[in-house]
Amino acid sequence: MLLAENRMHIKIIQQWTPTHQRENDILIMEQLPEGYSKEIHISINASRVFLHANTLADITHFLGDKIAKEAWAIQKPKRVSTSAWPQQYKPGYKCVERWQTALKNTR
Repeated sequence: MLLAENRMHIKIIQQWTPTHQRENDILIMEQLPEGYSKEIHISINASRVFLHANTLADITHFLGDKIAKEAWAIQKPKRVSTSAWPQQYKPGYKCVERWQTALKNTR
């Protein structure tokens, strides 16, 4: 049964949206290069969730000029997130490769 068939809709109240942490910060998933398949998006998102990262600031050094080694290699983050994150198993080799490629190619 589809919502549209029954003229129903979903109303989201007080939806949380990530905020930029510093000047020139970007949301990771919004900056992926065009043309990536759904499968690649899923892999990259799994890596992002494992790292508890929404923005570029979440995976860079404090100056924002370098990707942190832990983020590049997809190792458990040392920082503590104040957000509630779903459990995500450590991504496998293919996800790591896709994550690193996306980071290299992100605008």
